[in-house]
Amino acid sequence: MNLLKGVACGSMALLSMMATAQKSEPKPNVIMLVVDDWNDMIGAFGGNQAITPNIDKLCAEGVAFTHSYAAATFCTPSRTSLMTGVAPWKSGCYANQPQHYNMPERKSISTLFQENDYKVYGGGKVYHHMPGFVDLRGYDEYFHWNPAQKKRGWGLFAWRDNAATPKEIPASDFGKTVYTNFDIAAIPNELEKEMADTKMIDWALDIVKEEHDKPFFLSAGLYTPHKPNFAPQKYFDLYPIEDIQLPPIQENDTADLAPYIQNFLKGKANHTHNKLITIENGWKRAIQGYLAAISYADAQLGRLLDELSKSPNAENTIIVFWSDNGYHLGEKYCWAKHTLWERTANVPMIWAGPGIKKNKQYHGAVSLLDIYPTLVEQCGLKGSQELDGESITGILEKPGKLVDRTIVTAGKNGDDFSVFTNEWHYINYKFGRAEELYSVTKDNHEWNNLVLKEEYKSVIEDLKQAIPTNPAKPSLQVPNIRLVCEGESFKWVKSDGKKGKRKNKK
Repeated sequence: MNLLKGVACGSMALLSMMATAQKSEPKPNVIMLVVDDWNDMIGAFGGNQAITPNIDKLCAEGVAFTHSYAAATFCTPSRTSLMTGVAPWKSGCYANQPQHYNMPERKSISTLFQENDYKVYGGGKVYHHMPGFVDLRGYDEYFHWNPAQKKRGWGLFAWRDNAATPKEIPASDFGKTVYTNFDIAAIPNELEKEMADTKMIDWALDIVKEEHDKPFFLSAGLYTPHKPNFAPQKYFDLYPIEDIQLPPIQENDTADLAPYIQNFLKGKANHTHNKLITIENGWKRAIQGYLAAISYADAQLGRLLDELSKSPNAENTIIVFWSDNGYHLGEKYCWAKHTLWERTANVPMIWAGPGIKKNKQYHGAVSLLDIYPTLVEQCGLKGSQELDGESITGILEKPGKLVDRTIVTAGKNGDDFSVFTNEWHYINYKFGRAEELYSVTKDNHEWNNLVLKEEYKSVIEDLKQAIPTNPAKPSLQVPNIRLVCEGESFKWVKSDGKKGKRKNKK
């Protein structure tokens, strides 16, 4: 009897110790690295001219997703949907409107981390960068490189006000000929320390290197490589103009598109390219500026990753790297984003940290909407609201087998959509006014529209089922409301009826 009693007591003690150990196991820290308009130009993704040694190293430390897709083709809805877990076709946020005005009750990622006893930090461009578009809820500390802008609604234009930029803007024939924000210029190397992204990383270094008494969540957003491409001269020197390669172009590429799209391309969509090619060596110089900006961003992220590797947080920190949108560099004679083609929708995403496989690439379709639910699962967060993405924890642990997924990307007004699978990319404009179908595996340049071929009709019908049947109407736009600043806090209020009026306008 005493022996059995001793065994029982010993078993209870063992179970108690196991429960205590499980309970005391620290939750992982999270560092979310956010970049702007960075397409798949990453050395580890296959070259593409970009020199990115630090992001290449991050790829070697984790799982790199080569077919990750933004939920929208504009900055604000892509970032807002990721941070709130609400797809654009449910929120009505399709373009650059204030993201939380229509859903103030929604918990952002930062808010949920804070509710789960994390110390929450943010800095730079995490949400979109217009005044008042930073959601400060849920942050214990948010960094802005220019305190004066806080009193104007936290405007986050990195190339204005108290940042190292050329003395005159526009600084080049690009800004004067194309449009101001398309400017490209090298600045002296010694001014690198005064650039907005450099200052934000300086601030973040202090967070990652110190030992914390509870887990932390840090979202660090860079503006680079978003235009204008202002970067120190040494990053331009990495890319001699004679070595720049233009993207592959197929003659009459758009001949198999519907008249509606062809007319669009002849007009507004190709406007930037038509002006750009009037500048001497304009196409190559524009790519050079973009690459220089990418290498500058890579260098700044490398500083943060190096500091983390030396810190007490090195072994217990999840890193998530993502870009809000891709970027055209002349493909289909388009520039920037806002199209529904692969070049806009496809974005790099990389995960690294405890429990995540190393040096793996995953080529199946996933969404930026998957980041929120994955962090909920990885960090054991409680109290999450309904989320529109899916956790990719299983892929992070075993990235070898492709999972069948159907991923949707929304256009500007909620009536244009892209549908991606591991095999296909289908585009539906204006609920059927025009359609396109491309093979993901055989036609990565999207040169051959298969939509009129009889043998693909059943494929199209299947993909069409993913198009939202009753998408939310576009939510309130900026001219309908105004920004009110109160010290270093701000709020949006209903407009007084005078179109475009907004207090504290820059």
